[in-house]
Amino acid sequence: MKKDLELVLASELDLGVVQAILSESGRWMREARGVLDQWPERFPDWLVLEAIRAREMFLVYRDNECIGTVRIQESDEAVWGPDDRQALYVHSLAVRRSLKGQGLGQAILDEVQKEAARRSKRFLRLDCIATNESLRRFYERCGFVYRRNIMQTNAHGPRESRLYER
Repeated sequence: MKKDLELVLASELDLGVVQAILSESGRWMREARGVLDQWPERFPDWLVLEAIRAREMFLVYRDNECIGTVRIQESDEAVWGPDDRQALYVHSLAVRRSLKGQGLGQAILDEVQKEAARRSKRFLRLDCIATNESLRRFYERCGFVYRRNIMQTNAHGPRESRLYER
């Protein structure tokens, strides 16, 4: 299947679409995978709007159909430490569940990697909770290399996260 994708900056008018895709993926993680602490049941609107206003939240289109969303950041000091200006950071990657199994998650990561190259960045970096084994395997299949674990605190309390780089 052709996977030509387009990353389009989300606007405040897209809040509902972004939230619907994120919530659908979060629900799937909890119900199908038993991963309870990767994402909240619903991201707070203010947090998603903050990402949109910072020009970090993108909708992903294929053939004029919105198939997912992804947040791309220039730095992520809270997770990765001081910015070395060599990477783009990926968060909130989600594909509509009705399109699962088509390789779209990897295709989105590949598209973000192209964006990193356009911005003269050497690396693409991301993280996930250490207990989310299926997501860790997915990232590794996509060519990401484990770098280290860190401890973080979210609404569920302290958690160990794994950091990956490609």
